[in-house]
Amino acid sequence: FGREAATEFSAYFSMLGLKVISGLAKGVDTLAHRENLRQGTVAVLGSGVHDVYPAENQSLAEEILSKGGSLVSPFPLGQVPLPQNFPIRNELIAALSAGTVVIEGTETSGASITGRQALALGKHVVALAQDYRTDFGRGAVRLQQAGAAFVVSEEEALQSIYSRIGGFSGSLPP
Repeated sequence: FGREAATEFSAYFSMLGLKVISGLAKGVDTLAHRENLRQGTVAVLGSGVHDVYPAENQSLAEEILSKGGSLVSPFPLGQVPLPQNFPIRNELIAALSAGTVVIEGTETSGASITGRQALALGKHVVALAQDYRTDFGRGAVRLQQAGAAFVVSEEEALQSIYSRIGGFSGSLPP
């Protein structure tokens, strides 16, 4: 579910000329960045920019740069990825973004942490509606309880995120 949704949402946002800002992690982040390469996707790292983590995304990081995207880090060069770095990375993702879309994640996942941090910053957060009986579903439910909007489509997500500034002014595809 997450892979399909990440691809569809990123493709939709890319079609509208919007950049994806994410953490270059395995799975959903990787798919979102790949789908958004032509828009100049932004990867925020939990390490120095020369120490891409996970290492398997080194070629993706290089492709991001070659296509005009950015690698950003709140950490100095040479900083290795440490567990305590990732909440700091997630806060930067939330701060840089117009809003946050949580595709899936457990209550303690990076996606849920980013969502909570975005809410704390006064940003709009949307979470895809999911089955509350699963770990990933409960993460979305907890975000909704904290103030995130549940959405079932890319357009709903976009309109929710941009509602605080009067809606999205770009043209929506049919």
